[in-house]
Formats: sequence, C-alpha cells, structure tokens
Amino acid sequence: MPISLSLNQKTQRFLITYLLLLLPVVAIGITVYYAEVKTNKISLEIQATENLHSQFELISTEFKHIVSDLLFLSEHNEIQTLLNTDDNIKQKLAKEYLTLITYKKIYDQVRFLDATGLEIVRTNFNKGEPFIVPEEKLQNKAGRYYFTDAFTLKRGEIFISPFDLNMERGKIEQPLKPMLRFGTPVFDQHGNKRGITLLNYLGKDLLDRMRQLSIKKFSDIMLLNKQGFWLLSPNRDDEWGFMLEQRKAKTFGNRFYNEWQIINSQKSGQFYTNNGLFTFTTIYPLINGYKSGNEADSEYYWKLVSYTHSTALATNFKQILINIILPFIGLAILMLFIALILTSIGIKHAKAEAFLQHSEEQLRLLIEGVVDYAIIMLDAQGKIISWNNGAERILQYTNDEIIGQHLSIFHSAENIKNGKVEQILTSAAEQGKTEDEGYRIRKNGLKYWAHVTVTALRKSDNTLRGFTHVTRDITEQKNAEEKIAQSEMMFRTLYETFGDAIMLLDETGFFDCNKVTLNIFGCKTKEQFISCNPSNFSPPTQPNGEDSKILIDKYIQIAVKENNVEFEWLYRRLDGTTFQAEVSLNSLKFYDWPVFQAVVRDITERKQAEEKINLANDQIHKLNKQLLSENQRMGAELEITRQLQQMILPKQQELCNIKNLDVAGFMEPAEIVGGDYYDVLQYGNHVLFAIGDVTGHGLESGVLAIMVQTAVRTMLSHNETIDLARFLNTLNNVIYRNIQRMNSDKNLTFMLMDYEPINLSAHSNNEDIKGILSLSGQHETMIIVRTNGDIEEIDTIDLGFPIGLEADVSEWIAQTSISLKVGDVVVLYTDGITEAENSKKEYYGSERLCSVVQ
Repeated sequence: MPISLSLNQKTQRFLITYLLLLLPVVAIGITVYYAEVKTNKISLEIQATENLHSQFELISTEFKHIVSDLLFLSEHNEIQTLLNTDDNIKQKLAKEYLTLITYKKIYDQVRFLDATGLEIVRTNFNKGEPFIVPEEKLQNKAGRYYFTDAFTLKRGEIFISPFDLNMERGKIEQPLKPMLRFGTPVFDQHGNKRGITLLNYLGKDLLDRMRQLSIKKFSDIMLLNKQGFWLLSPNRDDEWGFMLEQRKAKTFGNRFYNEWQIINSQKSGQFYTNNGLFTFTTIYPLINGYKSGNEADSEYYWKLVSYTHSTALATNFKQILINIILPFIGLAILMLFIALILTSIGIKHAKAEAFLQHSEEQLRLLIEGVVDYAIIMLDAQGKIISWNNGAERILQYTNDEIIGQHLSIFHSAENIKNGKVEQILTSAAEQGKTEDEGYRIRKNGLKYWAHVTVTALRKSDNTLRGFTHVTRDITEQKNAEEKIAQSEMMFRTLYETFGDAIMLLDETGFFDCNKVTLNIFGCKTKEQFISCNPSNFSPPTQPNGEDSKILIDKYIQIAVKENNVEFEWLYRRLDGTTFQAEVSLNSLKFYDWPVFQAVVRDITERKQAEEKINLANDQIHKLNKQLLSENQRMGAELEITRQLQQMILPKQQELCNIKNLDVAGFMEPAEIVGGDYYDVLQYGNHVLFAIGDVTGHGLESGVLAIMVQTAVRTMLSHNETIDLARFLNTLNNVIYRNIQRMNSDKNLTFMLMDYEPINLSAHSNNEDIKGILSLSGQHETMIIVRTNGDIEEIDTIDLGFPIGLEADVSEWIAQTSISLKVGDVVVLYTDGITEAENSKKEYYGSERLCSVVQ
C-alpha cells in the first residue's frame, strides 16, 4: 500500500532538507566575504602608504638634485675667477648657465647677483628657447625678498622661497607657472661674501611627475600648504587658491573639514571617514638646514595626502560581494534542486538516485572553479576523498598523490606530535564547525600561513559522514600584520631607550613613562611614578621666586595654544634632592583624548660645565691680551718678508721682453708668506725657467725661497753656458749648508728648464720645431698643451731629488729634452693648485687643471 504524505509534510521535509544543504554554503560565503573585505582593506592601506612614500622620495630626491646644482654653481671655478677678473670670464659663466638651463629643462632662470643685488649673469629658459640676457637688460634686485634673504645666509646654507605662482610686472603670469626659488651666497677665496647664485625652479615639472607617479594607483595624490590650499589636486581648478581670487574658497579644509583637523594636527597617519580613506604625511622642506626668510623650519611645511574616495571603496567591496554572491546563487539554486529530489526520494528512488549523482557532479564542478580556496572533502577518519583545483594550486599535490592521504600531511611534525590534527577534527565533530589559523606545509616543504574552516557533515541519522575542509592562504595578510607589529615594537623600543626622560600625562596625572624617567626621579617602578601627583616632583617655588604651580599652569596654557613650549625647570626627586632640567612640553591629541608629553633632560652637569667655561674664558681673555702685542710684532716682520718675496719676482716688462716666447706668471701665497718660488732669466739666446716649492708656509719658508732665487741668479751670472745637472747639484750643496746653519728641517722641490731656439739650418728635417726645452730636477708634473689640443704630462719624479735633504744629490739628477712647436703651451705650477679643496673637501686635482688649460 503506497504511503502518501500531505502537502504540509512534503513542504516541511523539503524546507528542512534545503536549509541543511544551504547552511554550509551560507557559512562559507559569509566567511569568504569578510575575509576578502579585510584583506582588501589592508591591501588598500598598504598601497596608499607606499604611494605616499614614493611621492615623498620623489620630492626629497628632486630637492637634493636642485641643491647639488646650486652648490656646484656657487663654488664653480668660473664664478671664482669672475670675482677677480674681467668680462671674458662673465661670458664663459653665462655659457655655463645656458648649458645647464638648456639640458636640465627644469629651471626658468639661472642668475648670479653681486653684493649690491645687481644681476651680473642671467639666463632665461624662455619656454624652451633659452638665451643669455644682454647686459643692458640686467636688473638690480636688491629690494626683492629672495635676494635679501639669501644674502644673509652663511656659506653652504640654502634659501628656499614659498611654493607659489610666478609674477610678471605685478600680475600672475599666464599660463600659470608654479615656481620655487633656491639661492645661496657666493664667497671669494678670502671668505668674503660677494653675491648670490639663484635658481628659479619650474615647479610644474615636479607636480607633473607626482601626477604621473600616481596615475595607476587606486588613490588620488594631493599636495597642500599649511593653510590647506591645494598645490597639487586631482582637479586642477582647485589649485593655487591662495593666489587666485576666484579660488579663495577652494581649500581642503572647506571640502573636508573634519579630516583637515586631524591631518593638520598630526605629522602623519591613516584613517577612514565617511568620505573615504585618508593617508597623509608632513614634508618639512627646511628641515635639512635650508632657510625661507624669517620662517622657522617647523612652521614651513606641506601636507602630502593620498585619498581613496568612499565611492571607490564601496565599489570595491560591492565587487567582492558580487564575486561571492554569484557562485552562492548558483549553489543555492543547485541546493534547491537537490532538496526537491531528496524530498521525492521515497516515491522515485531510482530516478532520485540518478538525479542526485548529476547534482553532485554539478556541485563538484562549481567547487572546482573556486581557485583561491582549497576545498577538501574528508571522510570520518580525516582521510581525503576529494578536493578542488584551488587545493591543488595552493598545496601543490596532484590528485593521485593526495587522495586517500590523511589530513595530517598538511601539518608540521610538531602539530602531529601535539595531537592538533585530532583536536581540530574532534572539535568540528562536537561543535559542528571549528576554525583555526596557523602554519601549514606545502608539498615542497615550505610553510604558509592558513585560515582553516572545518565543518562536520552528518547523515540523516546524525552519524558522522565526514568533513568539509576549507583553507585560505593568508600569508600576505599575516606579513602585513607582522610589519605593523614590528613598527609598534620599534617605536616602543625607541621610547624606552631614549636618552631623556619622557612622560605622558592627562588631566588626571601621569599614565606612562620610560625607564630614564624612573632613574632621573628616583622611582623604582613605573607604578610608583604614575601614582605620584606631578606637583610632588617640583619644589614650592622656582629659582626666580615664582610659585611652581602657577608657573607650570602658564606653560601648559602656552603648550595648548602653540602645541609646544620649552623652558628650564627645577625638579625635586623622591629623596628630596633637586636638579635643573630642560623641558619640552608638547600638547597632543590621541583621537579626542587631550594628552601632554613632557621630555625632560637633566642639565646639572651642563650648568656646572658652563660655569667652568666662563672661568676659562676669562683666563683666555687675559692671555689673548698678552699675545696681541707679540702677534703684532711678528705680523710686521712677516709682512716685510712677503714684500721682499714679491719684489724679487720677475716683472711683467721683463717677461714681455723675451723674444719668440709668450710668458705669464702669477703667485698668490696661501699664507701671508708662502714657500712657492719661480723665476725667468735670459742668458745669451737662451731662456732659463726656475720653479720651486719649499715645504710648509711662513717666515722660514719665505726666507728659504728668497735664498734659492738669489743663489740661482748668482750662479747664472758666472756661467755662459749651463750644465743643468751640475748646476742643480751645486745649488743643492749651497742650500743644504745654509739649511744646516739655520738648524731647519725645510727642503724644496725644484726644477730648471733651459729653452734654446732652434737653428733651422741644423734641423732641416722638421721645420715645425721652433725650440728645445731641456729640463732637470724634481717638481710637480709638467703639462704641455700641443697646438692640436693634445695634452702631455711630463713626470719629473726621476729627474732629481728634493733640494736641501742631502749634501750631494748628483746620483739622482737626470735630464730630458722636449721639442716645442709654434702654438705649444707649457704649464708649470705648485701643489697649491692641485691640492686646493672646495667646501666638500674635494681636491681640485691635476685632471681638472688639464681640462681648464686645454
């Protein structure tokens, strides 16, 4: 007799079956959705932070390049020469500037202004057609702020103007031209300030590069000044509101009021509001020693903001939901058919069996299509009976390798030993579902961090059928969380190991401090310190007689108003002893929680040291008075010696009288009296050149140089012809005896060169040769610039020996000869040229000297 069921019974059985099938699908869908949303938010936050960091590095690198160009131009050899010579050097400098502005393409103007503010050299970019401004159009800029501010700086200091739009004749230049001006003072060889070098930097290049850098990012990049006006905005019509009347109301604060309060009160951070995700940091352009008029370093700043719009976030989360709902709807529909089939199983068992197999196949194909999750079916003993493609991708086993294996194959030996696998399965069987996070093992032995959801599957009689095991690889998420934890640990370590006492307090008193605070105030534990009232650590009055409680209230009010105040304070330890300290009191806000941070530095030893220094200064002042008269006497003697040294140098008229040769000489002592020496002497149709460099500087070196010059001239007057080697040895013997008599340790490098014009009839094989230059003696490398521009460097190390070290140097003296043609140039110099240093302690060097001579 057939069994008939009422419609209500069939409906009840169908609903129960359908819900039992649908619940695991719903659980998996919800789990996946929230996990994906969390991962997506972390990814967006990291991406925004990295975008901000890239923009920050772009600005920092660009500033370094500009400052490098500026310092190079201010110390350039051409500009140093210009300070002492004529307009020919001015033209060379202008060409240097023109080359820079042409190839750099980031500067609107490059200028050098003298100490009166007059433009000496100026080049204009002129919209890609650079030119040198004629002298008659150069202007005096003494009244402009950038000249007065830059000219007051010290050597190596950099002036940076505000970032604004360029003005022409009192009006904003069109099209808009964002501009930054960089300037630095120029000093001559004596350390005298002679003018400034000024670069007008085209800010559009920097802003365009920032836009280009963020094109493929999920968030927009903004650059704000400290008033909240846009310097860079996704909408160009929002920019430069502080200069354009029609855009005065377009500020970040007007558009995002609450967000601006947070951004402007903190240096950096990241937060969500109803408007979206905001990530920001503060850029201090003056923090590296640059200057901007009278504005303090901490008062001149920009805000760099990465903004992800709320609609973009909502769209992203909506897409995640769509990606999950679509498979869920398919599963729900499939579960609907399965429930209908199971409901009619008693009527058409065979047909229902076939349809069930078909439905299970469809379910398997659907699960196989999920590749970001490892979905594994286990039997009641925890052995694998099936899995999807996502499991094969994540765990790296093939289907043949894994079917029949126990779940423990994915666990470490430690987990197996501790019975963790059995605990997970037991918990799922007892509670219906369990979740776990921890390391799992891939086939290649590498660990990965996994989030696992295990759900027990039961038959209609409630006996355990098996388990679903869903695994998601969350290694990237964990790595991100670990980086955040490391950053927090690093901050705490810096806080605890900071050399000064740091304490945090609110209106109720102290709530945190570092270890230095305990040591400086004599507390054993942090709890002991926090339990004390702040007034316990101050005497009733300060050294100036003011009441401590009234005075500290004044400082607190200043800190609240200006965010920071610094002052000196007399503290009292728990044992009653006092100490003098410097205090930096900062007003902070942790969200809506007003907090004060006090940084305290014990300056007792410094105060004692200052007293000792003052006493020492008094003693030094007395000694300076005693030394003044002695220095004046010695200075007069040195000046007489310097004048004698200059008087015996060959005069310009003597050099002009030399036939067939153009001779020029110059000497500038590094000290009042130097040890450098040169001379040019004629005998017969020969010209004798002598050059030397006495070790050291000062009176003794100058006297020895005069002695050498006198000896050379005396010896030459007694010889019609010269044997250079013999001449040098005789000179060495004379100088050696005089140095011994002076009881001195001085010596000198010295070289003689004898020029003899060529008798063309005797050298008919090469009519281009006009003379022979014979040289002997050890000195700096000699440079010859040939007519065709080739450079020859003659090493003289093997041609002699330092004069004055030995009585007889004949065995070390050698001689060589060089042919000279019309147009050849011979350069002789002392080491004061090649060993000159710039502000970066870099030597001028022989290579640069050769390039200049060439």
